[in-house]
Amino acid sequence: MVTIIVVTAIGTVMTVSTDLFKEESLTRVQESNKDLAESLATQSFEVLKKAAEQATFVVQALSQSKEVAQNIFRTYDDLIGVGIFKMTQNNSYEELAFFNKDEILAEFDITLQNYKSMPMPYLVDAVLKNKNQDIFIKNISSIFKKPVLSVFFFTQENAQTKEKWLVRADIRQDTLIKLFSKKPKTDAYLLDSDGNLLVHSDAKLVLNRYNFSSYPIVQKIREGKLNNHQMEFQNDQGVSFLGAFKKTNFANTAVVTQVEKDYALSALERVQYRTLLVTAIIVGLAFLLNYMFSHSMTSPLGMLYRATEKIAQGQFDVKLNVKSSDEIGALTVAFSKMAQGLQERDKLKTTFNKFHSKEIAQKILHGEMKLGGEKKTATVFFSDIRGFTSLSEKMSPDEVVHMLNEYMTEMVKIIQKHKGVVDKYVGDAIMALWGVPESTSQDAPNCVRAALEMREAMIKFNQKRKAKALPELQIGIGIHTGEVLAGNIGSEERLEYTVIGDTVNQASRIESANKEFDSDILISDTTYALIKAHNFAIGPALEIKVKGKAEKIIVHQVVGTTDSSGNVNSALSHSAQEKIKTQPEELKQKAQSNQTQAMPNMPPDTSSGMYQTGPRQMPITHSGHMPNHEPADLWFLVKDVNAPNHIEGPYSVSQLKVVAAQPGIILSNVYVFKDGDPQMIPIIEMPGFSRRAPVRPLSMPMGISLPPAHVMDTAGPSEWYIYVSDTQTMGPYNMGQLEQMLLNQQITRTTYVWKQGMQNWMYLYQVPGFDRRAA
Repeated sequence: MVTIIVVTAIGTVMTVSTDLFKEESLTRVQESNKDLAESLATQSFEVLKKAAEQATFVVQALSQSKEVAQNIFRTYDDLIGVGIFKMTQNNSYEELAFFNKDEILAEFDITLQNYKSMPMPYLVDAVLKNKNQDIFIKNISSIFKKPVLSVFFFTQENAQTKEKWLVRADIRQDTLIKLFSKKPKTDAYLLDSDGNLLVHSDAKLVLNRYNFSSYPIVQKIREGKLNNHQMEFQNDQGVSFLGAFKKTNFANTAVVTQVEKDYALSALERVQYRTLLVTAIIVGLAFLLNYMFSHSMTSPLGMLYRATEKIAQGQFDVKLNVKSSDEIGALTVAFSKMAQGLQERDKLKTTFNKFHSKEIAQKILHGEMKLGGEKKTATVFFSDIRGFTSLSEKMSPDEVVHMLNEYMTEMVKIIQKHKGVVDKYVGDAIMALWGVPESTSQDAPNCVRAALEMREAMIKFNQKRKAKALPELQIGIGIHTGEVLAGNIGSEERLEYTVIGDTVNQASRIESANKEFDSDILISDTTYALIKAHNFAIGPALEIKVKGKAEKIIVHQVVGTTDSSGNVNSALSHSAQEKIKTQPEELKQKAQSNQTQAMPNMPPDTSSGMYQTGPRQMPITHSGHMPNHEPADLWFLVKDVNAPNHIEGPYSVSQLKVVAAQPGIILSNVYVFKDGDPQMIPIIEMPGFSRRAPVRPLSMPMGISLPPAHVMDTAGPSEWYIYVSDTQTMGPYNMGQLEQMLLNQQITRTTYVWKQGMQNWMYLYQVPGFDRRAA
């Protein structure tokens, strides 16, 4: 504790004193920078102004004679040459006079012709582009191979000729270089308005016409808002400087002075070093007194640290030896258990990565879902591109992939927006789920909302394709709600969480039925029962025959949504909506004319218009007839006996089963009553409501009591056989194969099966435990 107090006190004093010393040092350096910049700016202005005035005197002497002007020119040591030019109308120039010193040209090893012509074209162009500027200065050192500046300015108009002359004065930099000679740890230089270097103590930088425009302090100069300023900045190499600038008021030039920050803080670093040294000595003495005690702790802590590094590298197989029974020993034991837990979690995470759905994997990772299969009530969604095969044959593989990626991206975004889970892609088809792995009362409505938004998205999608002269896409969507078997399917190398069962097959068949009705969204009657109370506009009921079903099923076209006034909002055209209203009658007439199929048997339409919308608040007496596979009775539902005025319906028995299976519904609290009957009864007492059919008595063919003898002699204890005829069986199969055959609709739940030890055949669904797993 004493050591901590001492260290804290020293550290606090050092920090406060260091901050004060640092602030004072930086302030002192910046003030020095500022003073130096102002001094150099004043002196530079005087030198440049003097050179411009000398050139002006030469021009004025030219009015007397060239000889007089030449004599005056030679008296100015810093002038290398002076040129006087007359500007023409086509922005060119005409030389009136040019004065130079031959001995200086010889010194620079340059001919008079080159001297007069080489810098002029680009310098005059720069002057002409900025006619609003009175005076210009350029670095032409690269031409002379020595530091030289060229000053350009216009003379006043001649009172008689109304002409302006352009004067060029080339100045030797010797005087300026002496001003900017390198100060100890301080760098100073003169820049033009574009950040180009004019004067510097380093002649190489001047000859290369180095540009400083990337420096933050030069950018501040070019903004033109400040005449002088101080700031900290970094150069292109990342070195930090304390700098200041001052404008000279001559041709937009400015002087910059700078000092490396590290040098400015070098004294502070020396103070810090000595303070740290003293602190280290004091702390070392303090720790020396506790060395023996701390050594007994550092060894196991070091072991724990090395183990932590291994875990950070993914090596969870860490074994630590417990050397004491104190707190360090307890920590070692806890650390070993943690490493073991992380190892198991890593293995589990590797397993999760085999799942393609992140929603499923996350829920399993958080322990929210059990592995294996379970029965769930889900809304299954299928969508498919119409005519995809013929369309893809006309496109290259890259075009097909690009088109599908664009289409899938738009559709999946909508599915996820409405809380759906994409189960798989089958070519151009999408299979999505609502209610798996978690069910809500909004699964079916959310699915239908997603389908409607996809319809709208396809209109925009096709508009983009049409603008690119690409073929438009049409899709069909099928939706069905029912019981599915949800679980992990696959191999040891790759697992997939998906759903299987008749509900999935029926949703796919409904999607295919869009071709028959020239529609884009079809929902089953069970899904319709779940969305009746959610303000959807639904077309009249239609009967279809689907593969695998002996009886026809009822489907509905989804038109759109309705507002509080009953108005329909739909992306479908008015003609398409009218066609949906009249479609049942058209199908009836078509059936009568063809005489190849029975007239569709439609359920009654009890809404005020052609579209079926919900909810209905009071029971209504109905007329007409139901499809022949449902009882004629229609039922109304009361979910809360304390609020009997809130009534839903009407529903058929099959629809009631789906509605009652939704999350949050307690069957013991739900009541129903028949159309026209004011007496309510509990739903669990309603005739035909039981969701499991009673076991039917075995009805075997006459004279068959046992399987054939050769089957009974060779059958294994876990082998199952299927009855085909009096003398023929199929098998052997294991239970998993029987379940798969049932799902593939190769057999039914009332198929006769037998295995060793049984005295007779039995129905498949009577096998102990089989009904729990079968779809």
